[in-house]
Amino acid sequence: MIALHHYSQYMIAEGLSSSLFYQLFSTQGGYAGVAMFFFLSGFGLMESETKRHLNIWEFIVKRFWKIYKAVLIINIIHYGSILCWNFFNNGTWATIDWRLLFSITKLDYHFWFINVLFTCYLGFAIATQIRNSIAKNIAIIVGQVLVFAFWMFKGEPINHIVSIPLFIVGIYVSLFKENSSKIINTLLLWLGLAILTGIACYWTYLTRDAMPVHTVANILMIAGLLWIVARCEITLGYSSFLGYISFPIYLVHWKVMYFSLSLGYIAPLWLYLFLTIYFAWLLQKTVEISIRKPIMSK
Repeated sequence: MIALHHYSQYMIAEGLSSSLFYQLFSTQGGYAGVAMFFFLSGFGLMESETKRHLNIWEFIVKRFWKIYKAVLIINIIHYGSILCWNFFNNGTWATIDWRLLFSITKLDYHFWFINVLFTCYLGFAIATQIRNSIAKNIAIIVGQVLVFAFWMFKGEPINHIVSIPLFIVGIYVSLFKENSSKIINTLLLWLGLAILTGIACYWTYLTRDAMPVHTVANILMIAGLLWIVARCEITLGYSSFLGYISFPIYLVHWKVMYFSLSLGYIAPLWLYLFLTIYFAWLLQKTVEISIRKPIMSK
């Protein structure tokens, strides 16, 4: 959804297409994809924490390093290509900005998501070290509220931080499944969402600011998902290939598009998606490489 969002934005902005497909993904695709990403991240982390508690060091190795390794690899390739390009054009090597290389600052504008996700992980890791279950659950939610406040006061654009609360929602749903199931099936909740949708649409009509509509659309998407899983038992008998490479897709899709544009044209949609999925799979396979001691020494 996010990859299609940025591709569609370019197609619409450059007047290359006016199809309903591109208009739909250019407006809501990225917001919906990021919202789903945050929600599933919070839910998945809490599910893992419930099954097995990790101390700080274990969390860094099993959770943080797992996503940071992929970021570091793609950053080295991206930043290295920029340095090589400058060398071939200018004949001199530029001074390496280590903050860019290690992604402390955003080499790619779309890496705002990575920085925000890291702070969500950090807040979660610290809060889960509390032993008392009630205090721990409160600390987890409060910690994520503080993460949201940090990015808001830091001046991160509203379209970037509007989905952060869904990380907290994912945690809450994992912690309180039965309560969540009851709440999502109440008429009062859906009546409230209907009123909220009406207010957002009217506000957008008055101000021409679409952000309230994007926000409500994200809420309705997650609410609809929860309503379905609260009423139906869904079993998948196979592993999801796109789920397996979902995070690498986010990391590489803009690089593929950027490379295509640097050649002077935009790749056809089928080629763009093929290359994005292929390089995402390749990145995931690279991330899984580990150096281990050989079984046989001779």
